[in-house]
Formats: sequence, structure tokens, C-alpha cells
Amino acid sequence: MNRVDFSSTTEKKKFDELVVSDNSSFIQQTTAWADIAAHIAGDTPVFLYDETDEYTIGASLYLFKCKYGNILVSNIQAGSIGCFFYRGTQKKRSAAFEKIIQSITAYAKNNNCISITLTSNPYSKDLELISKVLKPDAGMNTFISVINIKDYFNDNGEITFRDYNRRSNLSRNVKKSYQNGFEFSVSSDLNDINYWYQNIHKKRITELGGKPLPYELFQNIFTNP
Repeated sequence: MNRVDFSSTTEKKKFDELVVSDNSSFIQQTTAWADIAAHIAGDTPVFLYDETDEYTIGASLYLFKCKYGNILVSNIQAGSIGCFFYRGTQKKRSAAFEKIIQSITAYAKNNNCISITLTSNPYSKDLELISKVLKPDAGMNTFISVINIKDYFNDNGEITFRDYNRRSNLSRNVKKSYQNGFEFSVSSDLNDINYWYQNIHKKRITELGGKPLPYELFQNIFTNP
């Protein structure tokens, strides 16, 4: 089993190409996201993959070390789902998943992890394979929404939007915003990100009783398109 060396641009590029080459892949973050977010919270990206003549399989995970016990998780932020990608025949799928999950388990044991959290593709039977090999102590179902990409992109890949002039809650809110002096624009200035963070994000999250996300996260997203 191969593990991506994050100091190697070549290895990261190869892993990302494997992810996007699988049309049924449900990994929602590439190595770029790991570069953006992982070190902020002290996570170590653990991206594994295996290539044979019959199949290619991979998984994205993160190791978080803590005095209360280390954990290995498939996602480092709320909202995203997915962990595995697989390209090959259905006949070999079970053996491939068994091999990579055994490698994940071995890595977790070697790093004194007290838990492993793996997220399955809700559109496949990966959960059955994961449960069969990992034998988890607990599981949780997550409800997801499906977005029709054609509503937002045209045939040339350009961003398009539906006619928001038609009466809807969104159109009414947009018009109300304009009437109250709001301006909408796309910015390429990092100073605008800082202003938004200080005056909107921090203020709103504090009002809700939460803890603002670190500014570095938004800065990294902005500077690593």
C-alpha cells in the first residue's frame, strides 16, 4: 500500500488524478484541501492508494494526535463526506476494500489510535464492505442533498444562474438587500477577505455562541485556488 508523500508535488498530483479519474468517486477533498486545512488544527494527512493490474483503490484520512487519545478520521471538517475511491471490476472490489481497510487499521494501531472513522459512498455498497472488514462499534447515517450541476454551469463550463428576478424567497431577499445598501461583487483582494472575516464572520459566529474559524483557513483557500 502506498502513502502519499506531501512534500512531493508529483505524488500529490498522481493521487488527485486517480481521484478524478473515477467517475463514482466520493472523496470531496484532494491533496490541495489537505495543504489548506490540515496543519491548522494539527492534523496529519494520511492518503493511501494501491494500484494493481486489476484495480486501483485509495482513501483520504487524517491523523489527529491528542493527549486523550489519537484518532484517524476521513474528514477534518463538518459537511464533507466520502473517503474511498475505486476503479476496477465488481469482482475485485471486495478484495481491494479488504486490503486497504486492513492497511488503515494497521496504521491506526501503529499510531496508538483509539478510534477510526470511515465515511462511505452513499450511492454504492461500500458501507457493506467497510462493515464486513472493519466491524465498527457504531455507525451513523447522514442525509445529503443532491445539486443538479446543469443549474449552475452551461455546456462550456461557465457559471450560470437561474433567473432570480422571478418571485421567490431568494429574489425577494436579494431585492431587499439592494434596498438596504448591500453590494454584491466578486473580489480578488485579500483585504476584502480580512474585512469580511473581522466584521461579518467573527461577529456572526460570536452572536451564535460559537468559536470563529481561524483566519488562516480562509486565507489559504483564497491563495490556493
